[in-house]
Amino acid sequence: MVVVTGPARRAVATLFSHAARALPHADVSEARIVQGHSEIVFVPSDELVRAPRTASIVLVDEAAALPLPQLQRLLTLYSRVVFSTTVNGYEGTGQGFVLRFQALLNSCCRSWYNHTDGLTEPIRWAAGDSTEQWLAELLFLDAKMAPHQAVCAVAAEELDIAVFGGQDLLDRPAFLTELLGLLKGAHYQNTPDDIRYLLDHTNVKVVVLCHGKHPVAAAQLSCEGGFDAALAEDVWHRRRRPKGHLLPQTLACQGGCRAVLRCRSVRVMRIVVHPAVQSRGVGSFLLEQAEQLATSWGHDFIGSSFGATTDLLRFWSKNRWATLHVGSTLNKSSGCYSTVVGKPLSVGGQEICQQLQGRFCALLPYRLRDGLNELDSQLVALLLRECRTAPLSPTERETLYGFAGQQRSYDSTLVELVRMAETLFPTLCEKLSAAERTLLVSKVVQSQSWAKACQRSGIAGKKMAERCLAQIVAQLLQWSSQKPEKTAEKTQQQGVRPA
Repeated sequence: MVVVTGPARRAVATLFSHAARALPHADVSEARIVQGHSEIVFVPSDELVRAPRTASIVLVDEAAALPLPQLQRLLTLYSRVVFSTTVNGYEGTGQGFVLRFQALLNSCCRSWYNHTDGLTEPIRWAAGDSTEQWLAELLFLDAKMAPHQAVCAVAAEELDIAVFGGQDLLDRPAFLTELLGLLKGAHYQNTPDDIRYLLDHTNVKVVVLCHGKHPVAAAQLSCEGGFDAALAEDVWHRRRRPKGHLLPQTLACQGGCRAVLRCRSVRVMRIVVHPAVQSRGVGSFLLEQAEQLATSWGHDFIGSSFGATTDLLRFWSKNRWATLHVGSTLNKSSGCYSTVVGKPLSVGGQEICQQLQGRFCALLPYRLRDGLNELDSQLVALLLRECRTAPLSPTERETLYGFAGQQRSYDSTLVELVRMAETLFPTLCEKLSAAERTLLVSKVVQSQSWAKACQRSGIAGKKMAERCLAQIVAQLLQWSSQKPEKTAEKTQQQGVRPA
Protein backbone atom coordinates (compact mmCIF):
# COMPACT_ATOMS: atom_id res chain seq x y z
CA MET A 1 0.00 0.00 0.00
CA VAL A 2 1.17 3.49 -0.91
CA VAL A 3 -0.22 6.11 1.49
CA VAL A 4 -0.44 9.71 0.30
CA THR A 5 -1.02 12.58 2.70
CA GLY A 6 -0.94 16.37 2.70
CA PRO A 7 -2.64 19.45 4.15
CA ALA A 8 -5.87 18.64 2.28
CA ARG A 9 -7.18 16.13 -0.25
CA ARG A 10 -7.27 18.75 -3.01
CA ALA A 11 -3.52 19.27 -2.50
CA VAL A 12 -2.83 15.76 -3.89
CA ALA A 13 -5.41 15.84 -6.70
CA THR A 14 -2.69 16.25 -9.35
CA LEU A 15 -0.79 13.26 -8.00
CA PHE A 16 -3.88 11.04 -8.19
CA SER A 17 -4.68 12.33 -11.69
CA HIS A 18 -1.25 11.33 -12.99
CA ALA A 19 -1.37 7.98 -11.18
CA ALA A 20 -4.76 7.20 -12.75
CA ARG A 21 -3.38 7.93 -16.23
CA ALA A 22 -0.42 5.62 -15.63
CA LEU A 23 -2.74 2.83 -14.43
CA PRO A 24 -5.55 2.71 -17.02
CA HIS A 25 -6.91 -0.64 -15.78
CA ALA A 26 -7.10 0.34 -12.12
CA ASP A 27 -10.24 0.94 -10.09
CA VAL A 28 -10.13 4.70 -9.49
CA SER A 29 -12.11 6.71 -6.92
CA GLU A 30 -11.64 10.20 -5.53
CA ALA A 31 -9.09 9.24 -2.84
CA ARG A 32 -8.13 5.66 -3.73
CA ILE A 33 -6.66 3.78 -6.69
CA VAL A 34 -6.73 -0.03 -6.57
CA GLN A 35 -5.11 -2.44 -9.02
CA GLY A 36 -4.89 -6.09 -8.04
CA HIS A 37 -3.52 -6.41 -4.51
CA SER A 38 -1.95 -2.94 -4.58
CA GLU A 39 -3.47 0.42 -3.82
CA ILE A 40 -2.74 4.13 -3.49
CA VAL A 41 -4.84 5.81 -0.81
CA PHE A 42 -5.10 9.31 0.60
CA VAL A 43 -5.16 9.63 4.41
CA PRO A 44 -5.37 13.03 6.19
CA SER A 45 -2.12 13.79 8.00
CA ASP A 46 -3.63 14.09 11.48
CA GLU A 47 -5.41 10.75 11.05
CA LEU A 48 -2.20 9.13 9.78
CA VAL A 49 -0.45 10.21 12.99
CA ARG A 50 -3.31 9.36 15.32
CA ALA A 51 -4.07 5.91 13.81
CA PRO A 52 -0.95 4.61 11.97
CA ARG A 53 -1.47 2.50 8.83
CA THR A 54 0.62 -0.34 7.44
CA ALA A 55 2.28 1.19 4.39
CA SER A 56 5.08 0.26 2.01
CA ILE A 57 5.85 3.96 1.61
CA VAL A 58 4.29 7.26 2.72
CA LEU A 59 4.27 10.21 0.29
CA VAL A 60 3.83 13.62 1.94
CA ASP A 61 2.83 16.34 -0.54
CA GLU A 62 3.19 20.06 0.30
CA ALA A 63 5.07 19.08 3.44
CA ALA A 64 5.91 22.70 4.30
CA ALA A 65 2.21 23.36 4.95
CA LEU A 66 2.13 20.73 7.72
CA PRO A 67 3.17 21.46 11.32
CA LEU A 68 6.75 20.46 12.10
CA PRO A 69 5.77 18.21 15.07
CA GLN A 70 3.45 16.30 12.75
CA LEU A 71 6.28 15.72 10.28
CA GLN A 72 8.49 14.56 13.13
CA ARG A 73 5.83 12.07 14.22
CA LEU A 74 5.59 10.70 10.66
CA LEU A 75 9.35 10.13 10.70
CA THR A 76 9.11 8.05 13.86
CA LEU A 77 6.11 6.00 12.68
CA TYR A 78 7.18 5.09 9.14
CA SER A 79 10.50 3.82 7.86
CA ARG A 80 10.09 4.95 4.23
CA VAL A 81 8.77 8.48 3.74
CA VAL A 82 9.04 10.92 0.82
CA PHE A 83 8.51 14.62 1.64
CA SER A 84 7.68 16.77 -1.37
CA THR A 85 7.21 20.51 -1.16
CA THR A 86 7.75 23.92 -2.72
CA VAL A 87 10.38 25.82 -0.75
CA ASN A 88 10.69 29.09 -2.67
CA GLY A 89 8.18 31.88 -2.14
CA TYR A 90 4.91 31.80 -0.22
CA GLU A 91 3.39 28.82 -2.01
CA GLY A 92 5.78 26.83 0.12
CA THR A 93 7.05 28.60 3.18
CA GLY A 94 10.50 29.75 2.16
CA GLN A 95 13.92 28.88 3.43
CA GLY A 96 12.73 28.76 7.05
CA PHE A 97 11.14 25.40 6.37
CA VAL A 98 14.29 24.12 4.70
CA LEU A 99 16.50 25.07 7.64
CA ARG A 100 14.23 23.73 10.37
CA PHE A 101 13.17 20.58 8.56
CA GLN A 102 16.71 19.65 7.56
CA ALA A 103 17.75 20.07 11.21
CA LEU A 104 14.91 17.73 12.15
CA LEU A 105 15.97 15.16 9.54
CA ASN A 106 19.58 15.30 10.74
CA SER A 107 18.50 14.58 14.31
CA CYS A 108 15.96 11.84 13.51
CA CYS A 109 17.45 10.00 10.54
CA ARG A 110 20.76 8.25 10.08
CA SER A 111 20.64 8.93 6.37
CA TRP A 112 18.33 10.83 4.08
CA TYR A 113 18.49 12.05 0.50
CA ASN A 114 17.69 15.52 -0.79
CA HIS A 115 16.56 15.58 -4.42
CA THR A 116 16.24 18.93 -6.23
CA ASP A 117 17.90 18.13 -9.58
CA GLY A 118 15.80 19.14 -12.57
CA LEU A 119 13.21 20.90 -10.39
CA THR A 120 14.41 24.49 -10.77
CA GLU A 121 12.72 25.45 -14.04
CA PRO A 122 9.40 27.32 -13.65
CA ILE A 123 6.27 25.45 -14.70
CA ARG A 124 3.53 28.08 -14.66
CA TRP A 125 5.49 30.92 -16.27
CA ALA A 126 8.40 31.45 -18.64
CA ALA A 127 11.95 31.57 -17.32
CA GLY A 128 12.91 35.21 -16.64
CA ASP A 129 9.29 36.39 -16.72
CA SER A 130 9.35 40.11 -15.82
CA THR A 131 6.04 40.01 -13.90
CA GLU A 132 7.29 37.14 -11.78
CA GLN A 133 10.53 39.01 -11.04
CA TRP A 134 8.56 42.14 -10.06
CA LEU A 135 6.35 40.08 -7.75
CA ALA A 136 9.37 38.45 -6.14
CA GLU A 137 10.86 41.86 -5.41
CA LEU A 138 7.56 43.27 -4.14
CA LEU A 139 6.98 40.42 -1.68
CA PHE A 140 10.66 39.90 -0.77
CA LEU A 141 10.46 36.28 -1.94
CA ASP A 142 14.24 36.08 -2.30
CA ALA A 143 15.08 37.88 0.96
CA LYS A 144 18.17 36.39 2.60
CA MET A 145 19.59 36.94 6.06
CA ALA A 146 23.14 38.23 6.52
CA PRO A 147 25.90 35.82 5.41
CA HIS A 148 27.21 33.60 8.22
CA GLN A 149 30.77 34.85 7.86
CA ALA A 150 29.65 38.46 8.34
CA VAL A 151 28.22 37.89 11.85
CA CYS A 152 29.56 34.59 13.21
CA ALA A 153 32.38 36.11 15.30
CA VAL A 154 30.30 38.70 17.15
CA ALA A 155 29.37 38.46 20.87
CA ALA A 156 26.10 39.68 22.42
CA GLU A 157 27.70 42.62 24.25
CA GLU A 158 29.26 43.86 20.98
CA LEU A 159 25.92 44.29 19.22
CA ASP A 160 24.25 47.66 18.73
CA ILE A 161 20.59 48.09 19.68
CA ALA A 162 18.09 49.87 17.43
CA VAL A 163 14.30 50.26 17.41
CA PHE A 164 12.47 50.60 14.09
CA GLY A 165 8.96 51.41 12.97
CA GLY A 166 7.54 50.63 9.55
CA GLN A 167 8.64 53.86 7.88
CA ASP A 168 12.14 53.53 9.37
CA LEU A 169 12.50 50.14 7.70
CA LEU A 170 11.18 51.37 4.36
CA ASP A 171 13.91 54.02 4.38
CA ARG A 172 16.51 51.23 4.68
CA PRO A 173 15.63 48.74 1.89
CA ALA A 174 18.85 46.69 2.12
CA PHE A 175 18.52 46.38 5.89
CA LEU A 176 14.81 45.51 5.57
CA THR A 177 15.62 42.73 3.09
CA GLU A 178 18.11 41.11 5.49
CA LEU A 179 15.69 41.55 8.42
CA LEU A 180 12.87 39.83 6.52
CA GLY A 181 15.27 37.08 5.50
CA LEU A 182 16.12 36.61 9.18
CA LEU A 183 12.46 36.49 10.21
CA LYS A 184 11.52 34.11 7.39
CA GLY A 185 14.44 31.84 8.21
CA ALA A 186 13.27 31.32 11.77
CA HIS A 187 9.52 30.95 11.19
CA TYR A 188 8.84 28.39 8.53
CA GLN A 189 5.23 29.38 7.83
CA ASN A 190 5.13 32.94 6.46
CA THR A 191 2.62 34.94 4.42
CA PRO A 192 2.72 38.34 2.67
CA ASP A 193 0.50 39.63 5.50
CA ASP A 194 3.51 39.34 7.82
CA ILE A 195 5.27 42.09 5.84
CA ARG A 196 2.17 44.26 5.69
CA TYR A 197 1.63 43.95 9.44
CA LEU A 198 5.27 44.81 10.14
CA LEU A 199 5.28 47.92 7.92
CA ASP A 200 1.74 49.30 8.27
CA HIS A 201 0.77 49.01 11.95
CA THR A 202 1.81 51.97 14.04
CA ASN A 203 1.62 49.94 17.27
CA VAL A 204 4.29 47.51 16.00
CA LYS A 205 8.00 48.09 16.61
CA VAL A 206 11.05 45.94 15.90
CA VAL A 207 13.98 45.80 18.32
CA VAL A 208 17.07 44.77 16.39
CA LEU A 209 20.57 43.79 17.52
CA CYS A 210 22.92 44.88 14.73
CA HIS A 211 26.50 44.16 13.77
CA GLY A 212 27.42 47.04 11.51
CA LYS A 213 24.81 47.14 8.76
CA HIS A 214 23.62 43.56 9.40
CA PRO A 215 20.64 42.57 11.61
CA VAL A 216 21.74 39.68 13.86
CA ALA A 217 18.70 39.27 16.11
CA ALA A 218 15.24 40.84 16.18
CA ALA A 219 12.12 40.97 18.33
CA GLN A 220 8.87 42.16 16.77
CA LEU A 221 6.77 43.89 19.45
CA SER A 222 3.09 44.83 19.45
CA CYS A 223 1.71 47.38 21.95
CA GLU A 224 -1.70 46.14 23.11
CA GLY A 225 -4.43 46.63 25.71
CA GLY A 226 -5.08 49.82 27.65
CA PHE A 227 -8.81 49.72 26.81
CA ASP A 228 -11.13 52.33 28.27
CA ALA A 229 -13.82 51.15 30.70
CA ALA A 230 -16.58 50.81 28.09
CA LEU A 231 -14.48 48.85 25.60
CA ALA A 232 -13.04 46.65 28.36
CA GLU A 233 -16.58 45.80 29.46
CA ASP A 234 -17.62 44.90 25.90
CA VAL A 235 -14.55 42.70 25.44
CA TRP A 236 -15.10 41.01 28.81
CA HIS A 237 -18.66 40.09 27.81
CA ARG A 238 -17.38 39.07 24.34
CA ARG A 239 -19.47 41.65 22.52
CA ARG A 240 -16.39 43.06 20.79
CA ARG A 241 -12.99 41.71 19.78
CA PRO A 242 -10.64 44.52 18.63
CA LYS A 243 -7.98 43.39 16.16
CA GLY A 244 -4.33 43.47 17.14
CA HIS A 245 -4.87 42.86 20.88
CA LEU A 246 -4.31 39.11 21.19
CA LEU A 247 -2.58 39.14 24.57
CA PRO A 248 -5.13 40.99 26.76
CA GLN A 249 -8.14 39.37 25.09
CA THR A 250 -6.76 35.86 25.50
CA LEU A 251 -5.81 36.40 29.14
CA ALA A 252 -9.16 38.00 29.93
CA CYS A 253 -11.38 35.46 28.17
CA GLN A 254 -9.33 32.32 28.81
CA GLY A 255 -7.47 33.33 31.98
CA GLY A 256 -10.46 34.90 33.70
CA CYS A 257 -8.72 38.22 34.47
CA ARG A 258 -10.86 41.30 33.80
CA ALA A 259 -8.19 43.77 35.00
CA VAL A 260 -5.78 42.79 32.22
CA LEU A 261 -7.94 44.63 29.67
CA ARG A 262 -7.25 48.03 31.25
CA CYS A 263 -3.50 47.47 31.53
CA ARG A 264 -1.03 48.37 28.80
CA SER A 265 0.91 45.35 27.57
CA VAL A 266 3.57 44.52 25.00
CA ARG A 267 3.44 41.25 23.05
CA VAL A 268 6.57 39.68 21.59
CA MET A 269 5.14 38.55 18.26
CA ARG A 270 8.38 37.04 16.98
CA ILE A 271 11.89 36.70 18.30
CA VAL A 272 14.71 35.42 16.11
CA VAL A 273 18.48 35.00 16.34
CA HIS A 274 20.78 34.44 13.36
CA PRO A 275 21.81 30.74 13.21
CA ALA A 276 25.49 31.75 13.23
CA VAL A 277 25.25 33.17 16.78
CA GLN A 278 22.63 30.96 18.41
CA SER A 279 23.29 29.38 21.84
CA ARG A 280 25.46 32.33 22.88
CA GLY A 281 22.94 34.20 25.03
CA VAL A 282 21.97 36.61 22.24
CA GLY A 283 18.26 35.73 22.47
CA SER A 284 18.17 36.30 26.24
CA PHE A 285 20.06 39.58 25.84
CA LEU A 286 17.56 40.71 23.21
CA LEU A 287 14.67 39.80 25.51
CA GLU A 288 16.19 41.92 28.29
CA GLN A 289 16.34 44.90 25.92
CA ALA A 290 12.70 44.38 24.93
CA GLU A 291 11.68 44.30 28.61
CA GLN A 292 13.57 47.53 29.34
CA LEU A 293 12.00 49.26 26.35
CA ALA A 294 8.48 48.14 27.32
CA THR A 295 9.09 49.45 30.84
CA SER A 296 10.30 52.82 29.51
CA TRP A 297 7.13 53.04 27.38
CA GLY A 298 5.05 52.79 30.58
CA HIS A 299 3.59 49.32 30.03
CA ASP A 300 2.49 47.05 32.87
CA PHE A 301 3.62 43.68 31.58
CA ILE A 302 5.16 41.94 28.59
CA GLY A 303 4.07 38.63 27.15
CA SER A 304 4.13 36.30 24.17
CA SER A 305 1.97 33.62 22.57
CA PHE A 306 3.40 30.65 20.65
CA GLY A 307 3.03 26.93 19.96
CA ALA A 308 4.66 25.26 22.97
CA THR A 309 7.64 22.95 22.55
CA THR A 310 10.10 21.86 25.24
CA ASP A 311 12.90 24.02 23.81
CA LEU A 312 10.71 27.13 23.63
CA LEU A 313 9.29 26.70 27.12
CA ARG A 314 12.79 26.20 28.52
CA PHE A 315 13.93 29.42 26.84
CA TRP A 316 11.12 31.51 28.32
CA SER A 317 11.36 29.86 31.72
CA LYS A 318 15.14 30.45 31.82
CA ASN A 319 14.41 34.15 31.33
CA ARG A 320 11.87 34.06 34.21
CA TRP A 321 8.74 34.41 32.16
CA ALA A 322 5.82 32.55 33.74
CA THR A 323 3.29 30.41 31.90
CA LEU A 324 -0.11 32.10 32.16
CA HIS A 325 -2.29 30.03 29.82
CA VAL A 326 -2.23 26.91 27.65
CA GLY A 327 -4.91 26.35 25.01
CA SER A 328 -7.05 23.23 24.88
CA THR A 329 -6.62 22.34 21.19
CA LEU A 330 -3.68 21.96 18.86
CA ASN A 331 -2.92 25.02 16.76
CA LYS A 332 -3.34 24.19 13.06
CA SER A 333 -0.22 26.08 11.99
CA SER A 334 2.23 24.95 14.65
CA GLY A 335 0.74 21.56 15.55
CA CYS A 336 1.31 22.50 19.21
CA TYR A 337 -0.79 23.84 22.06
CA SER A 338 -0.91 27.65 21.99
CA THR A 339 0.73 28.98 25.14
CA VAL A 340 0.89 32.45 26.70
CA VAL A 341 3.83 33.47 28.88
CA GLY A 342 4.40 36.78 30.59
CA LYS A 343 6.48 38.90 32.92
CA PRO A 344 5.39 41.90 35.02
CA LEU A 345 6.90 45.35 34.46
CA SER A 346 5.01 47.32 37.13
CA VAL A 347 3.32 46.79 40.49
CA GLY A 348 -0.04 46.50 38.75
CA GLY A 349 1.41 44.09 36.23
CA GLN A 350 2.82 41.96 39.03
CA GLU A 351 -0.61 41.63 40.64
CA ILE A 352 -2.14 40.61 37.33
CA CYS A 353 0.57 38.06 36.53
CA GLN A 354 0.29 36.54 40.01
CA GLN A 355 -3.47 36.23 39.59
CA LEU A 356 -3.13 34.64 36.14
CA GLN A 357 -0.37 32.24 37.15
CA GLY A 358 -2.22 31.27 40.33
CA ARG A 359 -5.33 30.39 38.35
CA PHE A 360 -3.28 28.54 35.74
CA CYS A 361 -1.53 26.42 38.39
CA ALA A 362 -4.81 25.70 40.20
CA LEU A 363 -6.43 24.48 36.96
CA LEU A 364 -3.45 22.60 35.54
CA PRO A 365 -3.90 19.26 37.40
CA TYR A 366 -7.52 19.09 36.27
CA ARG A 367 -6.79 20.14 32.69
CA LEU A 368 -4.03 17.53 32.38
CA ARG A 369 -6.73 14.91 32.98
CA ASP A 370 -9.07 16.42 30.42
CA GLY A 371 -8.20 18.87 27.63
CA LEU A 372 -4.42 18.41 27.93
CA ASN A 373 -4.34 14.66 28.42
CA GLU A 374 -2.34 14.19 25.20
CA LEU A 375 0.37 16.68 26.16
CA ASP A 376 3.97 15.45 25.85
CA SER A 377 5.52 14.22 29.12
CA GLN A 378 8.45 16.66 28.99
CA LEU A 379 6.09 19.60 28.49
CA VAL A 380 4.04 18.36 31.44
CA ALA A 381 7.17 18.30 33.59
CA LEU A 382 8.08 21.86 32.61
CA LEU A 383 4.58 23.16 33.36
CA LEU A 384 4.38 21.36 36.72
CA ARG A 385 7.78 22.76 37.65
CA GLU A 386 6.30 26.26 37.58
CA CYS A 387 3.48 25.26 39.94
CA ARG A 388 5.30 24.68 43.20
CA THR A 389 3.50 22.47 45.75
CA ALA A 390 4.20 21.50 49.34
CA PRO A 391 6.79 18.70 49.79
CA LEU A 392 5.66 15.15 50.49
CA SER A 393 4.84 14.44 54.13
CA PRO A 394 6.40 11.46 55.96
CA THR A 395 3.02 9.69 55.81
CA GLU A 396 2.77 10.19 52.05
CA ARG A 397 6.30 8.90 51.53
CA GLU A 398 5.56 5.85 53.67
CA THR A 399 2.47 5.07 51.56
CA LEU A 400 4.49 5.47 48.36
CA TYR A 401 7.20 3.14 49.68
CA GLY A 402 4.42 0.60 50.23
CA PHE A 403 3.39 0.93 46.58
CA ALA A 404 7.00 0.66 45.44
CA GLY A 405 7.32 -2.57 47.41
CA GLN A 406 4.06 -3.81 45.83
CA GLN A 407 2.36 -3.93 49.23
CA ARG A 408 -0.28 -1.41 48.22
CA SER A 409 -2.38 -1.30 45.05
CA TYR A 410 -2.41 1.49 42.47
CA ASP A 411 -6.00 2.48 43.31
CA SER A 412 -5.34 2.75 47.06
CA THR A 413 -2.24 4.92 46.46
CA LEU A 414 -3.60 7.19 43.72
CA VAL A 415 -3.73 10.36 45.83
CA GLU A 416 -0.10 9.95 46.91
CA LEU A 417 1.00 9.06 43.37
CA VAL A 418 -0.52 12.27 42.03
CA ARG A 419 1.17 14.27 44.80
CA MET A 420 4.48 12.60 43.97
CA ALA A 421 4.07 13.41 40.28
CA GLU A 422 3.46 17.07 41.14
CA THR A 423 6.37 17.39 43.58
CA LEU A 424 9.19 15.00 42.62
CA PHE A 425 8.68 14.33 38.92
CA PRO A 426 9.24 17.91 37.59
CA THR A 427 12.77 18.17 39.05
CA LEU A 428 13.84 14.55 38.57
CA CYS A 429 12.16 13.71 35.25
CA GLU A 430 15.37 13.94 33.19
CA LYS A 431 16.80 10.97 35.13
CA LEU A 432 13.96 8.73 33.95
CA SER A 433 13.90 7.10 30.52
CA ALA A 434 11.49 8.39 27.89
CA ALA A 435 9.24 5.33 28.36
CA GLU A 436 9.20 5.81 32.16
CA ARG A 437 8.34 9.51 31.84
CA THR A 438 5.55 8.77 29.37
CA LEU A 439 4.06 6.01 31.55
CA LEU A 440 4.05 8.12 34.71
CA VAL A 441 2.52 11.15 32.98
CA SER A 442 0.00 9.18 30.89
CA LYS A 443 -1.35 7.08 33.74
CA VAL A 444 -0.91 9.13 36.91
CA VAL A 445 -0.98 12.75 35.72
CA GLN A 446 -3.27 12.52 32.68
CA SER A 447 -5.42 9.65 33.95
CA GLN A 448 -5.23 7.60 30.74
CA SER A 449 -6.47 4.02 30.68
CA TRP A 450 -3.87 1.31 31.29
CA ALA A 451 -4.19 0.28 27.63
CA LYS A 452 -3.57 3.84 26.37
CA ALA A 453 -0.71 4.41 28.82
CA CYS A 454 0.94 1.15 27.69
CA GLN A 455 0.51 2.07 24.04
CA ARG A 456 2.03 5.54 24.50
CA SER A 457 4.98 4.28 26.55
CA GLY A 458 5.62 1.11 24.52
CA ILE A 459 5.14 -1.19 27.53
CA ALA A 460 3.48 -4.58 27.00
CA GLY A 461 0.46 -4.97 29.24
CA LYS A 462 -0.98 -3.72 32.53
CA LYS A 463 1.04 -6.01 34.83
CA MET A 464 4.33 -4.95 33.26
CA ALA A 465 3.25 -1.30 33.48
CA GLU A 466 2.36 -1.65 37.18
CA ARG A 467 5.76 -3.17 37.95
CA CYS A 468 7.47 -0.42 35.96
CA LEU A 469 5.48 2.24 37.81
CA ALA A 470 6.52 0.74 41.15
CA GLN A 471 10.17 0.94 40.05
CA ILE A 472 9.69 4.57 38.98
CA VAL A 473 8.27 5.45 42.41
CA ALA A 474 11.15 3.69 44.17
CA GLN A 475 13.68 5.58 42.03
CA LEU A 476 12.08 8.99 42.57
CA LEU A 477 11.85 8.45 46.34
CA GLN A 478 15.48 7.33 46.49
CA TRP A 479 16.78 10.23 44.37
CA SER A 480 14.74 12.80 46.33
CA SER A 481 16.07 11.57 49.67
CA GLN A 482 19.74 11.76 48.67
CA LYS A 483 21.89 14.77 49.44
CA PRO A 484 22.59 16.98 46.41
CA GLU A 485 26.29 16.10 46.37
CA LYS A 486 25.65 12.37 46.33
CA THR A 487 22.88 12.69 43.79
CA ALA A 488 25.11 14.68 41.43
CA GLU A 489 28.00 12.26 41.95
CA LYS A 490 25.88 9.21 41.24
CA THR A 491 24.29 10.90 38.23
CA GLN A 492 27.72 11.70 36.80
CA GLN A 493 28.81 8.07 37.25
CA GLN A 494 25.69 6.89 35.41
CA GLY A 495 26.34 9.36 32.57
CA VAL A 496 23.01 11.17 33.07
CA ARG A 497 22.65 14.95 33.31
CA PRO A 498 21.66 16.14 36.82
CA ALA A 499 18.09 17.36 37.11
